[in-house]
Amino acid sequence: MFPIIDFHVHVYPALPLSSELKKVRSSLKSVLEPVSQLQHNAQSLIRKFPQFSRKFLEEITTPSVIPHLLIESQFDDLITEMNTHNVEKAVVIPHPPIISNDFVYYECRKAPNRLITSTFIDPQTMTKKEDLVAFYNQGVRIFKINPIQSGVPAEAPYYNDFLEYLNSKKAIVILHTGNIYSHLFKAPDKGDVKNFIPWFTRYPDIKFLLAHMNFNEPHRAIEQASLYENVFLLTSWQPTDVIEKAINKVGVSKILFASDWPLLGGNILTQKNRILQLFKNKKISEQDLKNIFAENAKHLLA
Repeated sequence: MFPIIDFHVHVYPALPLSSELKKVRSSLKSVLEPVSQLQHNAQSLIRKFPQFSRKFLEEITTPSVIPHLLIESQFDDLITEMNTHNVEKAVVIPHPPIISNDFVYYECRKAPNRLITSTFIDPQTMTKKEDLVAFYNQGVRIFKINPIQSGVPAEAPYYNDFLEYLNSKKAIVILHTGNIYSHLFKAPDKGDVKNFIPWFTRYPDIKFLLAHMNFNEPHRAIEQASLYENVFLLTSWQPTDVIEKAINKVGVSKILFASDWPLLGGNILTQKNRILQLFKNKKISEQDLKNIFAENAKHLLA
């Protein structure tokens, strides 16, 4: 079994449940597993629809993550999934206001050898560079920017001081890439990877990781990773054929395993199987598989 480093997971606050409800919650996981797989398959197909229909489908399907979060989303759930699927370490991503930076920091301290903390750059919680520096001084080396969630587009001056500082520290910045048309987000049309292109040359010492490979339009993310040495691709939400195209275009060394656990349930297993399929089909070597699963991440984290 090959070890894995998952570069994109979330942990949600625990629900105040009685022991009886906890048992019910645990039993429901197996009930939802077939539904989860159907949803993962459907998500890969939605991108093939015309944009106007994609927008409608994303609006009505995005809330479908909620039942899964009620069943599986907390610290103990994550550790169980990691143990089940041989995930040695995982980068935990905040998602304000539900998952705050402080919450993630303290959750990761429960398992410091397994969980790697990150910090979300968001105007609600980070108004000046000193706020970010405080997290850096606490040992945080990975930062997340998500304009569709924060509502602040990439071209906003708000980011300048933060990125200048992170560039001086040669930090890792995970960028949410891809538009997701749902009213659950403040700026659903501000996620396209093209919005970040000026950053790739302006901040050459930042390692930019493109979460979700621009979601429904991954060819754009793949193209940017092929053009810029400091741009890498995370595999979350992408099917096997897209991951294969990414490998052929940018090389294995720029591909890192990420699942976005727990949003549809079974994220780690689904994404692992998609990459294993490339190995089984002899599209990648055993060493390539090891690199995507963990070695590339170890190199960036070193």
